[in-house]
Amino acid sequence: MNNFLNQVGYAQQYNQDARSGLPVYGSDDFAARTRAYLNREIYRDTKERFQPFEDELLDAVQGEELLNEQLERIRDNFTRSGRASADSAKRRLSRFGVQQSARQLNATNTQNSLNQASALASAENQTRRHVLDRNIGLITGSRTRQAIQGA
Repeated sequence: MNNFLNQVGYAQQYNQDARSGLPVYGSDDFAARTRAYLNREIYRDTKERFQPFEDELLDAVQGEELLNEQLERIRDNFTRSGRASADSAKRRLSRFGVQQSARQLNATNTQNSLNQASALASAENQTRRHVLDRNIGLITGSRTRQAIQGA
């Protein structure tokens, strides 16, 4: 009961309803107190409902797990596309009745491997660069590296 009386005393002192905590309509500073009350409620709601979810997303984004999964998908895609490309080249040559000698096949395989390694490195580096840009954007609140650098 004493706590309720303290609340009533506080509420009367600051022109607030004792039960709801809302400002009493008709008081001199009704608008300011209503705005302050709404801001406190919005902040409380944000802290209770949205902040934990936002913290979880930031932890996921800033961790290396998502990056490593993306890099693994890139490697798998390049492996599959390399095999498909080699099979396609073999079928194309066999349509014309042409077969490569062992030396030509070795040279073609070497060139294809070099091209695939170069493309894989480029794709992985672009992914890492994108992750860096995204993390910088999350920290600064901007969307792209150009916006950060002023370009």
